[in-house]
Amino acid sequence: MKNGVDGKVLEPTVEQITAALRCTDAPDTPDNLGCANKKCRYRDVDGACDIVSMCFDAASLIDRLNNFDQTQSKLALERCQRAEAQLAASQRQLRAAVEESKYLHDRIAWYEGVEDEKS
Repeated sequence: MKNGVDGKVLEPTVEQITAALRCTDAPDTPDNLGCANKKCRYRDVDGACDIVSMCFDAASLIDRLNNFDQTQSKLALERCQRAEAQLAASQRQLRAAVEESKYLHDRIAWYEGVEDEKS
């Protein structure tokens, strides 16, 4: 990993790792030891590809993606559980409102019956 201008370690991007793994800048020579891309972060001092660093960065990237996926899965499960709980609470409130409405309707009908008897 390389250090940035502020001294922090710069992690390679997904694009840098996949480009290095595909390494399309290698010459078409039988020994295939050199890389024509002089700016490649994995180019060794002798021009060859630093496979160990590439593999390490690729493994780190896979770990980061796996951790991200697990975190997102947990968050999605928690959101789903909260939504289900809210739905259940809303359904209980709706049932209570319907029962209250039935009760009030029956009371109104009873009062109307009493008023009719008085007239």
